[in-house]
Amino acid sequence: MLAEKSRAGHTEEVRALLNKHGADKLSEIDPAEYPALLAEGEAL
Repeated sequence: MLAEKSRAGHTEEVRALLNKHGADKLSEIDPAEYPALLAEGEAL
């Protein structure tokens, strides 16, 4: 879902969300952060 948002022109917003949740890329995100990250990403 985040890759789709990035391709749709929201690359900077996706990066900001990842940074907000403590990572530079999705593979570094703590699985406990997934629900919040998904909810915020869908709002883009």
